[in-house]
Amino acid sequence: MKTLVDPESRGRIRKASVVPITPCCSALSEFGRNDATTAMMRALNKLPKKWQLEIEQEANRANLETDLVLDAQLEEMDAEGCDEHAEMTILHELIVDLYAALLTLEASKPASTVAPLLAQ
Repeated sequence: MKTLVDPESRGRIRKASVVPITPCCSALSEFGRNDATTAMMRALNKLPKKWQLEIEQEANRANLETDLVLDAQLEEMDAEGCDEHAEMTILHELIVDLYAALLTLEASKPASTVAPLLAQ
């Protein structure tokens, strides 16, 4: 059987995790915009529109330029309380709470009664 891992990288790979993108983006947005979260969101191709506009505005200010349309868009987003990941964050919390409750239920009951609940 052919190995899936390059022999040269075998010594360098220590641990890997598979994480759904949406909860990951929600978690990153909770940390706020900084270099690390921005780089990760860009790598996932999920950079929020507001962050893109803020980055563009900072670049304009660094060049001593002003984009009035961009400023208006950001002011509008701030006035609306725009949070692209807010709904997904709430949904993610509900799913995590439900899953934790099912795991607790599983620990207290025989597996034959809980298995159908986890299958749904």
